[in-house]
Amino acid sequence: MFQNLFLILTLCPIAVALACLVFRSGIFRSALVCITGVILIASSVLLFLNGPGNFVPEFMTSAKFSTAIQLADFLVLGLILFFGIKFKNLIITGLSLAQAALLA
Repeated sequence: MFQNLFLILTLCPIAVALACLVFRSGIFRSALVCITGVILIASSVLLFLNGPGNFVPEFMTSAKFSTAIQLADFLVLGLILFFGIKFKNLIITGLSLAQAALLA
């Protein structure tokens, strides 16, 4: 049960984002996003009602995966910092610098 809910909560937003890139109709995209929201809410509630679980996918336990996630985190943070500086937004720049300090 946990595996299926995690799969839905992980892959559903990715699939819908790709579908939104392909289909340009505003009405279709809005409906797709609303349906996805309902699916994600229902999956989250079911996951919560099933209680705490100890499901950790096997690939998430490796050191390489942990390093890749940490690298991706810093790259996204760097991108946010770049746009904060580019658009001269002090709040975004300050918060991203504070987060970088906490991560380092």
